[in-house]
Amino acid sequence: MYSFHVPIFFIVTGMLLKYKNENNIKKVIINRFKGIMIPYFIFDFFNIIVYLCLNGFTYQNICWNIIDTIILFGRGATWFLPCLFIAEVSFIIIRNVFKNDKVHIMCCLVCFFIPIFITAPNAIIFVLFRSMIAIGFICFGYYIFEKQYYKNYIFIILIILFIVLPKNSDAELYALKFGNVFLYIVNAIVGSLMVITIFKKLKTNKVLKNIGTNSLIIMGTHQNILNIIFYILNSRFEGYIEGTILLFVVFIIEFPIIYIINNYLPFIIGKKRIKSNC
Repeated sequence: MYSFHVPIFFIVTGMLLKYKNENNIKKVIINRFKGIMIPYFIFDFFNIIVYLCLNGFTYQNICWNIIDTIILFGRGATWFLPCLFIAEVSFIIIRNVFKNDKVHIMCCLVCFFIPIFITAPNAIIFVLFRSMIAIGFICFGYYIFEKQYYKNYIFIILIILFIVLPKNSDAELYALKFGNVFLYIVNAIVGSLMVITIFKKLKTNKVLKNIGTNSLIIMGTHQNILNIIFYILNSRFEGYIEGTILLFVVFIIEFPIIYIINNYLPFIIGKKRIKSNC
């Protein structure tokens, strides 16, 4: 799971870039800053407030939380947003500089493998290395978009590979931990394509569509909900049954949050409020 649950988002990003054929760097930077970085700073602000309320308003807590936000390290799940922003913009810049597909792919591969074999000397480089890994996955999604990987026989092969491949439980992109590098790459690709193919074969589902549409809000708020629940109940709920119950509780709490942000506070997710004609 940890080998593909983050890479899949970067692979899908690459597919969408190919589908939309976005090449205007200035337009992409402006749109992505509004849609990714503004939510990052706002969600991180609330993350810091919740953390301080639960752990104390000490000078040390305040300083390192603010510094982590400024250098784009992220507080909790929000690390993904600046990682995506840097990776997506960098990918398009590389694409515009190197028009040749082979050269473009080679540059992306170099970006991908540098963080795997070199240890980040500080937090800023650490943030950059995350994005370099993401560039590799975006590149994969970009060039596989038009391939017929969702054919039935390929789908069956993906499921078999996903079952028989050894698991790589030590992998976590957030921490730049890859465990077995070969297994990390293979599991990331196989797991991502399998999940994408499953959803391509599913009929449109309103609940899943609503969750997907509001995934940014869920990503930016769910950890605060979890941390508050853990603090109140003094438990981490690590069992399968407890975890499933907790999942439903989080989604129940998320629904009013999603409604409020979409209808009254859309600036949080980089959108403008639609004025009523009434």
